[in-house]
Amino acid sequence: MNNLLSVCGIEYLIIDESFKILEMSLGLNRFADIPNKFKPGQDVRILFPELEGLEDIFDAIRQGEQENFELKGIMRSQDPASPLYIDIRITNNISDGHYSNQIIIVVEDATERMVLEQSLFQGANEANLLLRNLKASKQYIDQIVTSMADALLVTTLSGEIKKINHAAKSYCNITK
Repeated sequence: MNNLLSVCGIEYLIIDESFKILEMSLGLNRFADIPNKFKPGQDVRILFPELEGLEDIFDAIRQGEQENFELKGIMRSQDPASPLYIDIRITNNISDGHYSNQIIIVVEDATERMVLEQSLFQGANEANLLLRNLKASKQYIDQIVTSMADALLVTTLSGEIKKINHAAKSYCNITK
């Protein structure tokens, strides 16, 4: 089972009520804030500092008041050429339908999703910028056409009038 999870980019660890690591999957080290320092008995908050300050949430999960908790899109690598993002899910280690003092923390590689989200967000921003520039250009051209003293008619290839300025309207006696 452990190998199957690792192939999917998912690792896990089980901690006790004092945040000490009881059990962990082999590939978990690559997701830690300080890689290759994981060992049973160690406080999980040292290796995953994002868990610091969530003690009340851990207690609520242990007591069954809260089902789970998620932290999404945590950046682990500062290198833009090889980013690493993780999602952390926290849930109770329920055994035989009873809540226990043990918590399961599942850590999943979220790099592909986060890179795609960033790419989509950047694309949307660039499209909005282009749209704003296009609108500004259209307004500028409309101002030029409107203020021209010479008559101007813009037509389709078949001769249908698409745009006419004020001077052309006056010249043709058009009141529209």
